[in-house]
Amino acid sequence: MVSILLKLIPLSIITSTVIILIITDVETLRGILSYNFFLQIFLACLVSIAMHKSKLQSINLANYITYFRLIIIITLLILILSRDNIDNTYYSLYFIFFSFLVFIMDWLDGYIARKLKQITDFGFLFDQEVDNIFLFVLVLSITLSYSALYFLWLIPLLRYIFLLMKYAFVWMRSELYDSMRRKSICAITTFMLIISNLEVLSFFLVELLSIISITIIVFSFIKDILWLYRRNNA
Repeated sequence: MVSILLKLIPLSIITSTVIILIITDVETLRGILSYNFFLQIFLACLVSIAMHKSKLQSINLANYITYFRLIIIITLLILILSRDNIDNTYYSLYFIFFSFLVFIMDWLDGYIARKLKQITDFGFLFDQEVDNIFLFVLVLSITLSYSALYFLWLIPLLRYIFLLMKYAFVWMRSELYDSMRRKSICAITTFMLIISNLEVLSFFLVELLSIISITIIVFSFIKDILWLYRRNNA
């Protein structure tokens, strides 16, 4: 575990610090870097412990990419919470750029895992949790600007609602089929949430994108639940 931790901490600190230096101004830099330092170390410790419990002795390339995504996401979270103190005209453009980087890397880590045969149970769960944390950060950014769009919080909560339902209902415990529809809707939802963070968009457009996002992902969620119910009660 220690060897993995020693690899993750420098990657976390260096990557996040570079992003913060690009986006923030000198006046707010010190405070943000302090919060970032402790949060990134905590993050590295959590991932190292999780890998240790999964009996992984080393971190493969696919997991490195997923972890790199997580570093960027947590850095964006810190910047969101410090937004009022950041005087940068191009803040939202930087936010969109790094968000799209995370979005693209979500495809990349899966491709690398399949290509190099690095698929593991840990990697699968790690990728899903990072995806959901990303949704959480995107929704937080939107709702801090537009509190009326509070319904968006349902999007990152759907995964945990699904897991609770699996625990509560036996018929929910079957494996879902691999679905291009599910993957496409998740990608479209994430894309629209990223775009909704552009400061130049009017509230009407952000609200429209938000309504479309939650509608299609709830549709996909209900469709999967109905499929599981019908399969076990046929």
